[in-house]
Amino acid sequence: IAATRCRCTADQSCFPNAKHWERFNLTVGGALIQVRPPASPCYDADGTAQCATARANWHDSAWRSTQVGAAEHPNWEAYGTQSCPLPPNGTALPSASSCSQGSVPVLAVNVSSISQVQAAIHFARQHFLRIVVKSTGHDYLGRSFARGSLSIWTHNLKSIQFSEEFVEEGCDPHSSGASAVEVGAGVQWRELYTAAHAQGKLVVGALSSSVATGGGYVQGGGHSPLSAAYGLAADNSLQFTIVTPDGTVRYANRCVNRDLFWALRGGGGGTFGVVTAAVHRTFPAPSNILSAVHVLAASGVGSYRQLMGQFTQLSAALYRQGWAGYFVMGGTSLTLRYHALTQTTAFHDHSFGSFLEWIARHNATVRAVGGGVRSYPSFLEWYNDTMCSFYPSATGGGICNDDLGTNRVLISRLVPANAIESSGGEISDALVTLLQSNATSNAILGVAVSGGAAAAVAGDAVAVNPAWRQALWHITAESSWDESSLMDRLTAANAQLRDLTPCSGAYFNEADYNEPDWQQSLFGNNYQRLLTVKTQVDPRGLLVCWHCVGSEHW
Repeated sequence: IAATRCRCTADQSCFPNAKHWERFNLTVGGALIQVRPPASPCYDADGTAQCATARANWHDSAWRSTQVGAAEHPNWEAYGTQSCPLPPNGTALPSASSCSQGSVPVLAVNVSSISQVQAAIHFARQHFLRIVVKSTGHDYLGRSFARGSLSIWTHNLKSIQFSEEFVEEGCDPHSSGASAVEVGAGVQWRELYTAAHAQGKLVVGALSSSVATGGGYVQGGGHSPLSAAYGLAADNSLQFTIVTPDGTVRYANRCVNRDLFWALRGGGGGTFGVVTAAVHRTFPAPSNILSAVHVLAASGVGSYRQLMGQFTQLSAALYRQGWAGYFVMGGTSLTLRYHALTQTTAFHDHSFGSFLEWIARHNATVRAVGGGVRSYPSFLEWYNDTMCSFYPSATGGGICNDDLGTNRVLISRLVPANAIESSGGEISDALVTLLQSNATSNAILGVAVSGGAAAAVAGDAVAVNPAWRQALWHITAESSWDESSLMDRLTAANAQLRDLTPCSGAYFNEADYNEPDWQQSLFGNNYQRLLTVKTQVDPRGLLVCWHCVGSEHW
C-alpha cells in the first residue's frame, strides 16, 4: 500500500468545486447532504427548535445514531481545539465562529442503494478524497470521522430478512441451508433482537442497543452476551455484501472471496470496503435465561482488595461452568450481572454459594447491598431489563438506550483465563490500583462473555484477535476527556495489566487510542495475512482509519 501523498480534504485547493459536487449529487439521486456537528443549530439564530431537540436528546444513543454528524462521544467530533460543543443551557446565543466543523465530515452520501456506494467510491478515487464509513457512530476511537472528508453513511439500510434455508451466493444451491437472517448494514441490534424474538430466534449480537448489526461491531469481532454459548458475532457471520475500493460489488463467504470473508470477520470495519449487508446465523430461542445480580460494597480499599480477590477466584469457576456476564467496579463497590441459558436457581446456588458464604462471614467489612436471582422467559425481556439496569434513563415504554453524548476515552486489555488462574491475586490488585489511580474518572467494566463456544474456535479460523480465544475477561476503563495528555496517562496506567498478560492483547473495537505495538496487540499473528488481503483489495489505500490494517503506511 503506497502512500504517495495525503488525501485531498475540504480545506485544500484540490477539493472538488461546487460544480463537481452538483454533478456527483445527480449520480447518487440527490443523496448528497451537507454535514454539520449536532450542536450547530444552537449557534444559529434560526435554530432554536433544532437546538432544543439536540439538548433533549444529547445523551440518547438512538437519537445520536440518526444524526449524520454525531459521534457516540463528542470528543471524536473535534479536531484538536476545533469543535462545536453544546452551549450551556440558558446562555445567550454564542458566536457562530465558536462552532467549528472539527473532524465531522463536510459531506455525506445518505445511502439507500448499493449503486450510491459505488458512485461515492468512484468519485473519491477520481478526486483522491479522504472518505470514512459510518453507520451509527458507535465507535470508541473515532474511526468513522475525519476532518474534511466525505462520509458514506449506511445508517438507513434497514432491511431484515429471515430464512430457514439460507445458502451463500456462489455455493452449491442444492447444499443444506442454514437458519439465518440477512440485515442491511444500518439495522441496529435492538431492532434485530425485536425482529428475531417475533420469529422465535436468537442472534449473537451486541449489548449496546445503538450498535449496527453489519458495521464495525461484527467486522471487529463483536463480543456478545451470548458469546460463551455461541461464539463471537464474527464466528456466526455467514456472508457479507461489500463494495470493495475498486467500486465492485462482491459477496464474501465460505465459497467466494474467501480471504476477504476471513478478513471481514475480525479484521476491522472501514478497512476492506463498504459493507451494505451481512448475514448472521440464527439459533432457536432458549426456554429461559437465568439472571444473577449481586451488588456488593466494601468498607475500605483493603477490604475491597480482599473482595476482588475472592471474586477473581470465583470468575475462573464461572468461566468453566458456562456463566457469562459483566462486572462493574466503582469506588469500593462491585456489581455482578451474570446470566446462563436454560438454567435454574439451583444452578446459581451451586455456582455462587461459597462466594456468598464468604461475604456473609466478612459482613463487618463487606456487605451485599442489592441484587437478586431471576429467570426470564425470553432473551428480549432479559435484554431490555439489563439495558435499563446499566442505563436507567428510560426513553418511554420501559425501553432504555445507551447513555452517550459525553466525552470519553478508554483503555482495555484481554485477560487470559490461565493468567487469572495462576496470577489472579496480582491481577485483581492491579484492577483496584487502576481504579484508585487519578487516570480513570469512571468505573472499570469487566466483560466476561468468552470461554465456551468462543474459546473453541481456532485462533486463525477468522481474523479476530486470537487473544480472544484464551480470554476470560475483557477489561475496559474509561475516563472523561479534558485534555490530550489524558490519553498518555491512561496508557501508562494500563501498563501493569499489559505486563501481567504479556502474551495477550486488546479488542480492536474498544482499545487504547495509544495502544503500544498495536498490530500485534489488536490482531496477533493474523496481522500479516490481513495486510496481504488489504493490499489485494485496496492497493491505493482508499480506506484508512486509526490503527486499522495498513494504516501504518499513511
